[in-house]
Amino acid sequence: MKRLLLSFFLVSLLSLSSFAQKIAPQYIQDIEKPSLLIFTADWCQPCNYMKQTVFTQKPIAELMSQFNVLMIDVSTGVGAIYQGAFCKNGLMVPYFIILNTEGDAVNEKIGVMEEADFSAFLNKAEVLKEGEKGNGNIVYTDVPAKDGFVKGWDLEAGLGLGLGSCSNIEGSRLGITVLAEARYRSRRQLGFRTGLELSILPAAVDMTPSISLLLPLNLDLFFGQSLYGSFGAYAGLHSVASLGARGDVGARFGVGYLLESFDLRCTYNLGALNINKGDIMNPIGARYLNVSLGYRF
Repeated sequence: MKRLLLSFFLVSLLSLSSFAQKIAPQYIQDIEKPSLLIFTADWCQPCNYMKQTVFTQKPIAELMSQFNVLMIDVSTGVGAIYQGAFCKNGLMVPYFIILNTEGDAVNEKIGVMEEADFSAFLNKAEVLKEGEKGNGNIVYTDVPAKDGFVKGWDLEAGLGLGLGSCSNIEGSRLGITVLAEARYRSRRQLGFRTGLELSILPAAVDMTPSISLLLPLNLDLFFGQSLYGSFGAYAGLHSVASLGARGDVGARFGVGYLLESFDLRCTYNLGALNINKGDIMNPIGARYLNVSLGYRF
């Protein structure tokens, strides 16, 4: 069982690694245009200088309006992932990368540039249609989108599927988990997450499978931009063939990794109390180890 869980984790991680090499489609306004990635940060004075001084020049604006212009904030989790995937020559800002319509990098440059140098950089990529002229209206797309309910916070929703092992009164079995959740996350190191988790385990005593429905409340602490630890509590209802329906509460711990729009997570639930019977170390859902893969949108 442990080997199966480990294999699931490794295969999922390997399959996700390629996604960081492509920009998520929700950030691309026009698929027929090349893209200009601008890696920046609020504290970057050279970045602010270029946006306020260089980008406002009419010849530059006409060129930039022919691109999908993505302002990627490297101080955020999503921005840092893209920075690690695309910025092969260092993690300095500003960092400029041009992608063709296939999403392949065709030109890049680090550091502040004046009008002539930046114009040459944009034209050198040879991705613009010959003879065409932009309208000068630059549409900036923030990555990640800065539209949280509270300044500095973003609301994420997610759906996921997990594979886990449960040890309860009927023994240890392998089952699946379906989850739907929302995370309210700061752009730094803190997030609050809740949702619903439905776990289904194959029959052990008779032909009736065991079903668990959990309402968790989690606190996510981020270490860097992608790796996070999670701890919290849950309230749940378990339907076990030999005991019927029972309610319980418990604690949960986990570790996760964000990669592009995906969330790979390993969670351990530990039942603490049976609400109906008052049994310490509830035997219904006492120990459940789950590895899940979710998609955030």
